[in-house]
Amino acid sequence: MPGRTPNEAVDVFLEPLRTAINVLADYSKIVTSRRSGYKKGDTYSWVLNGPSGMRLTGIGWFFAEMRFQIVDADQKKHDGPIRVSTRGYRYRLRREGRSEDEWLIHWHPTGNSPYKEPHVHIPPDLGRHLPTGRITFEKVIAWCIEYGARTKDTEAQALQQLALCEAPHLLYRSWSDSPQQAGLSI
Repeated sequence: MPGRTPNEAVDVFLEPLRTAINVLADYSKIVTSRRSGYKKGDTYSWVLNGPSGMRLTGIGWFFAEMRFQIVDADQKKHDGPIRVSTRGYRYRLRREGRSEDEWLIHWHPTGNSPYKEPHVHIPPDLGRHLPTGRITFEKVIAWCIEYGARTKDTEAQALQQLALCEAPHLLYRSWSDSPQQAGLSI
């Protein structure tokens, strides 16, 4: 999503993510690695509620973090000269009273793992990488709702808000199934 300045591009990027997570009834805050002074080409991150994650009443804990970079915008697709591009994500749900995660959703193209594509880990084998296309933060919030997370409004209203928040990302993203297939090198 475009902006005229790096700070504006980051604000435009984070606004729908903040709106999306706020459909859930429990306390949430997206904490960025930097508050201002963003620069094109640099990579930053955000984490949901810091390292302790988000408490989902009656469910457990939801953890989310994302890496992002400020890049030049394609002027054929965007109004502003720069935009923010996702460079990785990690989401997980840990159920109350369990020692094992319910699911983990990853894309870590620059991490230590040899598996660089978007993937999910599910029991009984959380070590197994099951390939996926790109999974949005909004989709993962919908999964939390599916697992019983409380919403501020009705579930239908929350899912509708998530779809509205997700729409610009789906419209402007540069790839959906594989960054390599899209010709991107991260």
